[in-house]
Amino acid sequence: MSPVKTTTILISSVVFAAVVYLLTNFSSSPADHIIQDHCSEPNYFPKSFFSFNNYFPISSSYESNVNSLLTSFVNSASVSSYNNFTVDGNPKDTVHGLYQCRGDPSYGAADCVNCVSQAVRRLRNICAGAPGGWIQLEGCLVKYDNVAFVGVPDKTLVRNSCVFPFRYKPDEVARTNALLRYLVASYGFSYRARRLGEAKAVAQCTEDLSAIDCQDCLIEAILWQKPVCGNSGLGEVYLAKCYVRYSSPGASGYESKKTFGSIFFDKMMTTTRRQFGDEYKSLFYRGQEFIPSATCVTRPVEPPATYQSFKIVY
Repeated sequence: MSPVKTTTILISSVVFAAVVYLLTNFSSSPADHIIQDHCSEPNYFPKSFFSFNNYFPISSSYESNVNSLLTSFVNSASVSSYNNFTVDGNPKDTVHGLYQCRGDPSYGAADCVNCVSQAVRRLRNICAGAPGGWIQLEGCLVKYDNVAFVGVPDKTLVRNSCVFPFRYKPDEVARTNALLRYLVASYGFSYRARRLGEAKAVAQCTEDLSAIDCQDCLIEAILWQKPVCGNSGLGEVYLAKCYVRYSSPGASGYESKKTFGSIFFDKMMTTTRRQFGDEYKSLFYRGQEFIPSATCVTRPVEPPATYQSFKIVY
């Protein structure tokens, strides 16, 4: 067999495996797959401007309150898929937090406990010494901070990624758009899911948001999706307090660069952390997307002005 044919077969096999991985990831999302994580800047105060080795860390009382909060998350996850807590102390030692598990009926209490436990373990590892931190896994969100945030809307872009098809079928694109409109139109539900043919979409807000704030958050997520991922077969947009995910396996053919970009992004972040340490954990914070060159770029904090006005069209 010629080298050219061997290379072609190898590339085709890898592309096929990548597409299967993505489709499987959307249908059976493992709880321990990390979407994104972030720690607040360490609350340290240098003794002098020119001294970087001598710091006063956050108080042991605050660290104790954080540990108590995270333990409460794990204990509560066995009976509730969402909860928020505040561990009181003096103003500098009070910590606020919430956790939330995936809202689909198939995601049971055992799954929720497992996911929250893994999230808590990772936060304790990567955010030690930080006043706040959050982690979004496939199955749950866990967040804590020394600033009250429960009930406060937050539409900060966390992640925006998608995979484009070589050729897309107009009916598949229309079906995906209809699903996204349905998610926005399902007012009053923190978790929403819909399937049309082979296409499916899910959305979820954190339960501390009001119905109107949840609606605003999901609209904002779709505003981020439209300019870059409007014709994509697979995509996900995560904001700080809501997310939208969709897949359309019926779209024909996926571009390998996008597929590799989506798969290798998490690998790249893992390698970066392994080589440089967790201080680089927020390198791509505030959102990513994969463009034709498969390059990861950071979006501006606000969506394009031309998409600020969003209307539901039926």
